[in-house]
Amino acid sequence: MSFMKFTDHLWQQISPIYQKILSNPFCVELASGQLSQERFHFYIQQDAHYLMHYSRALALIAGRSHTPQMIDIFLNFALDSIAAKRRLYNTFLPEGYCDSSPNLSTACIVYPRYLIATATTASLEEAIASVVPCFWLYREVGHHVGSQMGDDNPYLLWKSTYSSQKYSDDTDKLIAILDEIADKSSNSTLARIEDTFKDCSQFEWQFWNDAYYMHYFQKNSVNNAICAA
Repeated sequence: MSFMKFTDHLWQQISPIYQKILSNPFCVELASGQLSQERFHFYIQQDAHYLMHYSRALALIAGRSHTPQMIDIFLNFALDSIAAKRRLYNTFLPEGYCDSSPNLSTACIVYPRYLIATATTASLEEAIASVVPCFWLYREVGHHVGSQMGDDNPYLLWKSTYSSQKYSDDTDKLIAILDEIADKSSNSTLARIEDTFKDCSQFEWQFWNDAYYMHYFQKNSVNNAICAA
């Protein structure tokens, strides 16, 4: 009798969401190269804003971790997220590009706030669970979309961000951490971990969907400036 890891169970729970992401017109057109530059640039703006806050959530988790190894792991994840933001912007937006008040999608406002709140006020187990879907879903989506990209696809460089061996290894490392935590958790904690994981997976789908349809709130007075180097 084979033993199912807790993260295998989690993946089964969000498999319908993963399939929704793959069938979303953004991913379909990204894979075929037919995605408009307007939509892609809007997505890059959202992703840059998201990664800035995602790195903060990872750093907050590092600050709450109990061992030097865990602190080191999550701080490195945070630094890698900042580097990914910079790489995406410098690769796909014109040199000197700066939007002092970018339009942010619904998901790009709500999702980062959820991550920061969870990393700050929820249990450490839930905080770690909240950052796993981004790693895991992006790896799988990156592999799926990247495998369909032709050599003339204008977005071919995009897949390199999420298809590297290092990114895959880091994803496996984070999944293993969540399994290790689950092995020591009570049933009530496991239920909260699962709810958090499913919530963040749904946010991931919403992020792609908002990017394609360019759904955004009206600009406000908050300084959300995003600039390319």
